[in-house]
Amino acid sequence: MKRVNYITGLVVAVLLMSSCSDWLNVVPRGQHNETTAFESEGAYQSTLIGVYQLMATTELYGRNATMRVPEFITHHWDISNLLPTDGNRLLSEFDFVENAATSAINEMWDRAYRAIAQINLIIAHLEEPGNVTFSGNNRELMLGEAHGLRAFLHLDLLRFFGPVPAELLLNPDAKVLPYMKKFDRVIAAVQPVTWEVYIDEMMADLDYAMEVLKEIDPIMSYSQNEWYRGRNLAPSEFEYNRPRRFNYYAAAGTKVRALMWTRDMTDQSNIDEVVSLAKDIVDGEDPQYDDIKRFELAGAGDLYVDTGDGSRSLGNYTMNREHIFALNNKDLQSIVEPMFVTNVYRDNSDGLHFPPYIIGTVSAKSLISATDDWRGLGKHRMWNVEVSDQNGSEAPYSLFKKYTDNMAYVNNTGGEMELKSSNRIPLLRAGEFYLILMEYLPVFEARQYAAAFAASRGLGATWADNFDDTNRMNILEREYRRDFYGEGQMYFYYKRHNYADRSVSWPQSFTFTPAAFRFPLPKNYTDYVYAEDLPEEPETPNGSEE
Repeated sequence: MKRVNYITGLVVAVLLMSSCSDWLNVVPRGQHNETTAFESEGAYQSTLIGVYQLMATTELYGRNATMRVPEFITHHWDISNLLPTDGNRLLSEFDFVENAATSAINEMWDRAYRAIAQINLIIAHLEEPGNVTFSGNNRELMLGEAHGLRAFLHLDLLRFFGPVPAELLLNPDAKVLPYMKKFDRVIAAVQPVTWEVYIDEMMADLDYAMEVLKEIDPIMSYSQNEWYRGRNLAPSEFEYNRPRRFNYYAAAGTKVRALMWTRDMTDQSNIDEVVSLAKDIVDGEDPQYDDIKRFELAGAGDLYVDTGDGSRSLGNYTMNREHIFALNNKDLQSIVEPMFVTNVYRDNSDGLHFPPYIIGTVSAKSLISATDDWRGLGKHRMWNVEVSDQNGSEAPYSLFKKYTDNMAYVNNTGGEMELKSSNRIPLLRAGEFYLILMEYLPVFEARQYAAAFAASRGLGATWADNFDDTNRMNILEREYRRDFYGEGQMYFYYKRHNYADRSVSWPQSFTFTPAAFRFPLPKNYTDYVYAEDLPEEPETPNGSEE
């Protein structure tokens, strides 16, 4: 018991690095402590929104877990100008142990568990709300949303910090990570649990979320095509962003990912379950319009509209139409500007500031094989060719536009226009589930989804005809890379298929090592969880129990 108490009191402090009140400092409208954060329905809603704010920070999905850490590991960004000790170069070299790369990985761990802890507080208070009354089904809606978010975050922690799926399937009793379900000082909140327990808890959260949200989520009865146009107004301001917050389809999409990560995908029953859920997302019809998909694939028309006298940019380079779950970050441009716009070529600096995340023009051109693929290089496409002064001579490079704002270009009449970003970070998109169906369905049926995908991306009318079992995986690898560049999902594709010791030829030729697919747990965590020599009497950190 002494050991348990010591670890519990100290590891929670180390792992979460904050007292209870600090969790809520990000919550808007002044909800800064546990008492006021749960004193009314509006306060609950603000506290839940605070979870999304935590997730959207640079330490997690606002940079590290999407466009930075996994993208450097998959060699999507140029590292030629980076010093040997630069954290981003070390990520590309799969060296994560106690160096500059470690801090980014530790930040992801810390921020994810901070968000989970806040979720646990919300669930606990929703289950016993006291005298607080809720309108309609909002209490149940928030409970379903919170359980789903908890599963989503735990799945990504597993995908980053756990071993490759094949290894876990062979060792169901191996301990992996903590599955946090309570915000209190109990050993279960911080002690690693077995693979089987972790998966059972995660699936239970997802099943709960899906069961609750399927019945009451406004997204089930309102058209997304109308929602943002204001013709069918959301029942309340809080529900207005349901199509992009963690809704029923986000829970279904997360379960698809979880099943592929935790089940034997050579078993037809597991394939059938994944396919059924993916079809539910892809084939679902708009509840108010015939012959319209609930989640339509993005196309070139989402990027710009040709008005006849000049093209008008829509700036939807993150493919907003496809978003099932996405985060809004009003400060996104201040995050991505030094990553994708400011660079050593433009300002002739010595390159010691935040490094240029650019890729050579030749490599960018090889990104596409079809002339009309708008994910490639060109004025109204995902990449721009820029020419800058490098040491007194012009040097071409490719500018990544997916997240960027205020990027001027010349329209058809010679006038200058700007691209406007939505400041959204997509975490689940419909395109992913087309690719999943293309992976697991028999070829004759997979081609139907391949044809729809090809038409939306501008790959050509006959592209899907070449899709067969001999080239299926090569095509999928290429399309995952094209579609999810800058989003981090390519890393999970490689890890799910265990590319350890396998070579990749694009965008650079390199070979993965097993180290690329297993992030080290933070040292502060392992030092205490696995400590052997502990004092006889527990100590209270910092002399306080707060």
